[in-house]
Amino acid sequence: MSDAKDGLTLFAFGTLQANRIEILCDTRNSASRRFAERCGYPLEAIFINNFIDQGGNLGDECIYTEVRLKMGFRLPNVNKQ
Repeated sequence: MSDAKDGLTLFAFGTLQANRIEILCDTRNSASRRFAERCGYPLEAIFINNFIDQGGNLGDECIYTEVRLKMGFRLPNVNKQ
C-alpha cells in the first residue's frame, strides 16, 4: 500500500503537476477512512449532507488531502529497505 501511495503521489505532483490529492469517502465507511489515515492523509473536512446514498438518504462525506507545498512537495521515501 505504501508503495502505491508513494507512486501515486510522485505521479500526481511530479508528472501531472497537481496541487492536491483528495480521498473522499462516506463518514460511515470506516475501512476507507482507515486507509486514508494509514496513508498519512489528514482529514481536512467533513461535508454534511453532501451526497445521496443508494437508499435515497443524505450522507456525510470526509475529505482527506495531501497538498503540494508552494516551494515543492514532500517526496515520499521511495528507497525503503
